[in-house]
Amino acid sequence: MKQTALQKLKLLSTLRLPPAAAVPDALALVESLIGAKGSLLLWSNASGDVAGGYSSLIGMEDGLAHYATQFSNTQRERDFGGTTFEEELRNGVPAERLSDVLQIPKTEFRKTDGYRIMMAPYGIEDLARVVVMDEGLPRGGLVVFRGPGEAEFGQRELDLLNEVAPLIGALLRDTEDPEVPVIAAGRPTHAVFDSDGTMRHCSPWFRQHLAMLNQNAPGGSGATRFEASLPDAIAARARQLQNLPQTVVCSNAWGRFQLYLEPVDGEAHCSLVSIRMVPINLQMFRSLHARPLSDRQLQVACALAESSSFHQMASDWQISRHSVITHANHLYGKLGVANKDQLMNRYVWASGLDQD
Repeated sequence: MKQTALQKLKLLSTLRLPPAAAVPDALALVESLIGAKGSLLLWSNASGDVAGGYSSLIGMEDGLAHYATQFSNTQRERDFGGTTFEEELRNGVPAERLSDVLQIPKTEFRKTDGYRIMMAPYGIEDLARVVVMDEGLPRGGLVVFRGPGEAEFGQRELDLLNEVAPLIGALLRDTEDPEVPVIAAGRPTHAVFDSDGTMRHCSPWFRQHLAMLNQNAPGGSGATRFEASLPDAIAARARQLQNLPQTVVCSNAWGRFQLYLEPVDGEAHCSLVSIRMVPINLQMFRSLHARPLSDRQLQVACALAESSSFHQMASDWQISRHSVITHANHLYGKLGVANKDQLMNRYVWASGLDQD
């Protein structure tokens, strides 16, 4: 299990993707690898400010905002641990447990606002964290959580965190290829706004899309707003909306979003539909990573989605072209398809709307 999850993380880190596109997939693999209740990833901009993040456990709004504040240079964190995570980020400190960080007993820590705000609401009893580096530069921080009754993180888990940290760091590097086609990742999400941008109705998935749209890329120039508010540019378009619907395409660290704006009730309200688009190589990974394929067969499938030739794969992986073709034929046989076209039709084009 350990080696399989690591190999899948390594594959994810090599795909040509927007930096945050595969973060949920990567964190799910980290959680299964380490045996964690949940996890959290925050990434920084060029100035060291938090630019974005993700956690399926604590959500993408208030929970992430609390952790982003805690990871700033605050006196509270210095009182707890003698240093700040921002300082550790700059110094590339290896993985450490909560008990390594605290300078006060855990019984005392449980009485603090930090525990009450950041851990208790989410059933978190213990955590471990590591600085995420890439090409010698700090990219952000990865945190894993365990709940009450679970064993505290030990040296094995710290070693694994140190092993996965550079893979997460490479994932946060922007390697998107504009020539890789995209597909809708999940069904359309919907919200209704007043003409002044006030939200009247919003589906849960739409809130997540808004939270993603308010984030920025690792290493960029902007800080983030951990909130499900309408981005200023979209709000301006909604205020100017006339009779005809409009389509707006937005791109950021998470990839591309297609937003459809249409007036309803005359022009008193605006209907807004959001569709998140992901590159088809990521969609291929999502469709196949849980199937009984070898690491190389999964790698071939994702490379085929990127339109790589067998010759290019052989050159990149330093194996023979014959070996690549053999892996591809075994892949087709296991999946019951005859060729690349059938592979793409079944596991990319027909599966995109089933996921988010």
